[in-house]
Amino acid sequence: MSIFFNVILLYTQTDIIYPAEGGNIIFNCKINEVKNGNNVHYKKDSVSDVIVAVAITKDGTYIDLSDYVKKMKNKESLSKSNEHDGLFKGQDYKYYKLQYEKSKSQVTTGIIFTVLGVGGILAGSRIGQSNESEQLSRGFYIAGIVFVNFGVPVWISGAIKKNNNNEAMKRTKKDIILSFGMKNNGVGLAINF
Repeated sequence: MSIFFNVILLYTQTDIIYPAEGGNIIFNCKINEVKNGNNVHYKKDSVSDVIVAVAITKDGTYIDLSDYVKKMKNKESLSKSNEHDGLFKGQDYKYYKLQYEKSKSQVTTGIIFTVLGVGGILAGSRIGQSNESEQLSRGFYIAGIVFVNFGVPVWISGAIKKNNNNEAMKRTKKDIILSFGMKNNGVGLAINF
């Protein structure tokens, strides 16, 4: 009986969602509705979710939602160009500076673990070639592999966070502009921040 329901579920989940922000295309789902132009409410494998999409295929029909995405991006870029309050996504410069420093230390930690791991692998290889101790060689190999498998993802995620926080710091940093020029009443000096 459960096989019958699984077959029915498989055949009812035939829609496709094309996400807006670089996500993976979602196949074999059931689109329930689209709200606000491109917020797609769907169900996949008995789990309901919502995603922003540029297009969908519903019951075999391709529907382009990218016009709504383009309109929203234009509004967002206009609001960013008019934004002078020193906030980005609700946070100020100090917040992103702190996050930037944390991510720098995360990158350093990732690099250290990766280098230690590579060193362990090389030491295990060297010990294995000299036939000194098979157990010691295997121990260095395993420790090296564990360290590399921990260090590389920490290094990569730290670098991504570091770059993102650096960009956010640039967006929140207020520039101080000193201008000097002729005005109606004479010479003027103005500080804008």
